[in-house]
This record gives sequence, structure tokens and C-alpha cells, in this order.
Amino acid sequence: MPKFDANDDDDDHVHVENAAAAAAACSSSPARPTTAQPHLTNDDDHHSHVIDIDAAAAAAGGRRSCAVCMETLEWAAIGPCGHGEVCAGCPLHIRVFQNNRLCCICRSPCRVVVVTNPDAIAAAAAGGGGGWPAVSSRLPRSRTGGGYSQVEGRVGEYWYHAGMEAFFDDERQYEAAKAAAQLGPPPPPPPPQPSGDANENPPPPPPPLRTGVGNSDGRRARRDPPDQQCDGTAIGLFGLFIIGVFFVAGMSFLS
Repeated sequence: MPKFDANDDDDDHVHVENAAAAAAACSSSPARPTTAQPHLTNDDDHHSHVIDIDAAAAAAGGRRSCAVCMETLEWAAIGPCGHGEVCAGCPLHIRVFQNNRLCCICRSPCRVVVVTNPDAIAAAAAGGGGGWPAVSSRLPRSRTGGGYSQVEGRVGEYWYHAGMEAFFDDERQYEAAKAAAQLGPPPPPPPPQPSGDANENPPPPPPPLRTGVGNSDGRRARRDPPDQQCDGTAIGLFGLFIIGVFFVAGMSFLS
């Protein structure tokens, strides 16, 4: 899947196209199994289900991939459930285009997510708590409501996307997500094509048209063209006329 690319120095429209393409692939991509171990913790004054992130691949220097679309994970989104193995494009599709605030993997409610570098998530997860407490500890808080700030744009050291309800610690990622959201949802995929060669399995012939003509008339119509039928009728009438003339002449002769 094309990804949000904040390290490329090309024009900004490239990031917008990548963001839109990233949002197009997540809804039809099955989530792969995770090896994370679940445990319970108290987050934001409520009891929530948190799943630890398996950081073995990161520790071994392995290639990370999104748990939903399986593309290279260069920027990841993490929510209160603790899953941080999802690229930024997949939650963009779910949260913006479908207005769904559930985790892409475990379907737990995630009112807010943070899009950051997966290395930062792995480092936070190594400290325990699934990574979310450490990642969310620096999020700006509202001065009135007590919850997270919901002001669009730059908020402290983050950029907040109100439609996605996500905090970004990279401005170019935030701009790419905002532009992709403004483009709207991607078009639906084309319908699947029938398998096999069309020449091997041709479609059945169309049914015969019902013309209201009887079988005998139909056979005669197929056997004799209309012009030949008219000629035969004229010859028959002429023959009857000749026979009638000879019959009248014969009767006159006998009388």
C-alpha cells in the first residue's frame, strides 16, 4: 500500500496521493494474527483492555509491516487498546470515511489515536503498559474539559486532526492525512472477473422469438420465400380458370 511519506523531498501532492491510496486498501485487507499478550490496565480513569505490542521484530532489526494491509510500517497509529502495528492509512479510512472509532485489529473503542514513528511505539511498549501510557503522556490536555485537546492544527508539540481524532508528531504526516480526508473515500474496487476463458464457456444462445406463427406456417415460411408463395398462388388460380373455361365449352358442345 502507498504510505504517508514524510521523508521524501518531492512535491506535496505526492504525499496526498500516497495518503489517498493508503486509505483505499485497508477495508478489504484482513488483519493478520498478533502475538501480543493481553492484560488489563487503568487508562484515563476507566478500565480498558490493553494488548501489549510484540516488539521482537523491532529488537531483531526485522522489517515491520502493517497488521491490516501488510505494507511496510514507517508510520504507525496507536490507541488506548495498545495496538501500534497499524499504518496511518488504515485508521484514516476507518475513522474518517466510515466514522468508526474502533481499533482496526481488536475492535476496541479508541476515541483518540496517535500517529508516530513505530520505533517510538516499540520503545514505549518495552517500558510496559502496552506503549499507550508512555505515548499519550505528552498529549495536550484541554484547559476546560480535562480531556485531550480537540483544537484542529498545531497543539503543543503535536498536530491534531479533528475528523480523524488523531494526534500527529510529524507535520507532513498531518498535512497528508488532512489532504487525503478532503479528497473523500476511494472508489469501490471493480467487480471480480469470471475465471476461465470466455471461448471455452460461451454464453448460451438467446431463446427464439415468439412471433405468433403456427408450426406449419412457420415451416412453410422457412421453406418458401414470400415471392415464391405468391407465384404459386397465381399459377393455381390460372389453372382453375382454364379448367373452368374448358368445362363450360364442353357443356355447351354437348347441349
